Amino acid sequence: MSTAALVRGSEDLPDWHELMAAFSAWSAGEHPVTACACRLARLHRRRCPRRRKVVARRRAQLIEAIDAWAADHLCSPARVGSIGVYVDRMAAAVAEAHRALRNGEPMSGAVHTAFTDAAVLAAGWTEITSAAVPRVYLGVDQ
Repeated sequence: MSTAALVRGSEDLPDWHELMAAFSAWSAGEHPVTACACRLARLHRRRCPRRRKVVARRRAQLIEAIDAWAADHLCSPARVGSIGVYVDRMAAAVAEAHRALRNGEPMSGAVHTAFTDAAVLAAGWTEITSAAVPRVYLGVDQ
């Protein structure tokens, strides 16, 4: 995805509810980050050992697209690191939680651990969205 495709959308990051909906493919939403999050989740849900390099390359492109949007729209604190990598980690955790639920007992420890991991990342996302400030360009004629 090119950075030109990411110019539309809100200046703020989507909240964790919007990301979880995108990961579950309920709604990719209008926001460029949720659109990329939805695609990342699809990649994590499909396990294709023979296409591992292709999937890794596509994930890297989506992570880069999220980071490009963030660089253009946010004054992000240095400690956050890559927002795209964080979204990718969340997508992987949610995919793993759904996989554990489908393949195991609903009350098993593996399911609990997988959903706890996803919840911890969602809580961290709330901290990231609270710390990220929209970039403001002053004195530019539009």
